[in-house]
Amino acid sequence: MFAAQRGERVIISTNTLNLQDQLFFKDIPALQRIMAADSTLPINKKRKTAADPPFTAALLKGRGNYLCIRRY
Repeated sequence: MFAAQRGERVIISTNTLNLQDQLFFKDIPALQRIMAADSTLPINKKRKTAADPPFTAALLKGRGNYLCIRRY
């Protein structure tokens, strides 16, 4: 909620594909519904109405989507 209120990004890294799927298809949509119902979140340019989700999520799978210190 702290990041959503400030328009900041959050990165969540998991160790298993099963946990990635659970977060993306079950937990994140539930959190979006809960936060959309919260009247304390500001409505900004990206979130035009209270019905819009307060944040978006992207799922990155595959070896090419990992960040290592050497590539960074």
